Amino acid sequence: MTAGEKQMDAAQMMAIHEEAIGELYKAYAKLFPDHEGFWSGLAREETEHAAWIRNLASKAEAGSARLNQKRFRTEAIKTSLDYIKSLTAEAPGQKIKLMDALSTALDIEKALIERKYFEIFEGDSEELKLTLEALTRSTKAHIERVQKAWAEQR
Repeated sequence: MTAGEKQMDAAQMMAIHEEAIGELYKAYAKLFPDHEGFWSGLAREETEHAAWIRNLASKAEAGSARLNQKRFRTEAIKTSLDYIKSLTAEAPGQKIKLMDALSTALDIEKALIERKYFEIFEGDSEELKLTLEALTRSTKAHIERVQKAWAEQR
């Protein structure tokens, strides 16, 4: 596998990671019907994030953006992806508390920002910069919404 193919695989894994977060939130929407709108809204936005990442990946493939190989460890994303998928698989049979679900969501969203997850993409194009800003802004908005919901449940 060439370095370029590895980069494209890494970008695809990032998109899958965002979709997996969305699936977890959909599972939480089913577990907490009184908060279905909250969780479903987050899930829809995660699907949108995945589409944005795939768009950036296509830009990288076309040469108008780059993937910073030094910023990205596929093993870390795979570990996180496996963790999120396990939470999603276990959710239907769990007697999880809303506070625990909110805490998990908060941890996931904060990790994306703290680890500068979206900084894998580089380039000078305005579209790239705007998309990266939108991803970061949306993820930070998720943190704020989850924190607010968490505070309301305390």
